Amino acid sequence: MFGIGIIEVFVVLMVALFVIGPEKIPEAARTVGRFFRTVRQYMNEIKRSVDEHNPLRDLQDQDEFDVPELIPSIDDGDDDVVKSKSKKKEA
Repeated sequence: MFGIGIIEVFVVLMVALFVIGPEKIPEAARTVGRFFRTVRQYMNEIKRSVDEHNPLRDLQDQDEFDVPELIPSIDDGDDDVVKSKSKKKEA
């Protein structure tokens, strides 16, 4: 858990016991729990928002988007490019 061992957790709890006092520890634990719950809710909301507005996901969902069809093939009989290059070399 975040690189914290059982001894470190015990030391933090003992310091909290001395600083906060035994009467206020349950209230402090509830406050810390609410804080982490709120942070987790905000993080989940941000993740959901990013997932909803992800342009790559939209492209992956499109079945009609086919890259090989967009790139012309050299074997299509379109030799104009090759002929124009050879004419430039001759000149």
